[in-house]
Amino acid sequence: VMTAELERAMVHTPEGSGLVRAGLSSTLWQLQRLRNQLVQAMALYRIHQNFYPFDPSAHAMTDFGAEALAWVEGLALTRGMEVRAEVTPGLTGFFDRDLVSSAVVQALHNGMRFARRRVNLTIARPNDWLELRVEDDGEGFPEAILGQPSGPVGRLDHAAGSAGLGLYFSQVVAELHRHHERAGRIRLENGGKLGGACFVLQLP
Repeated sequence: VMTAELERAMVHTPEGSGLVRAGLSSTLWQLQRLRNQLVQAMALYRIHQNFYPFDPSAHAMTDFGAEALAWVEGLALTRGMEVRAEVTPGLTGFFDRDLVSSAVVQALHNGMRFARRRVNLTIARPNDWLELRVEDDGEGFPEAILGQPSGPVGRLDHAAGSAGLGLYFSQVVAELHRHHERAGRIRLENGGKLGGACFVLQLP
């Protein structure tokens, strides 16, 4: 309710009220970040206590991409960001929708925080992996963060700035998804189509 009120306030704030709009935008981003962190912390607790209702099922990725953008469109509008989804036509995925959606929406929020203007969500299936990529046109990840989320979950450094919880959550979510000998994984890199930071979630 509060985020919806802030979004409406942003829409009706005069264009010349730069400081007011900036303050509303910052408050909206902080509220959504806090909501995401609470949801992820509760999910992690339930996962580690072995009572999370893990429920993978088949999903149309075009619908999933549209839903992910719907979660962030209000914030994108207030920040003047262009956020798009590019999905391979007819693509389906098999995963826990709530967990994967939370990870992707968190990545979109992070992208909008550091992007100059554009953030893209690309969903495809290269090399028999379902790949969800969030890219922005910002300055990219700092070297201290690049390469950390690899290998076992325990190796992720929680001290890697405010992104620590989100990356840890995403890695746990990825590794819950398994098929035969393969487990999901995440990767951070710089470059991509927009030249900035790239968050990559791959599911078997």
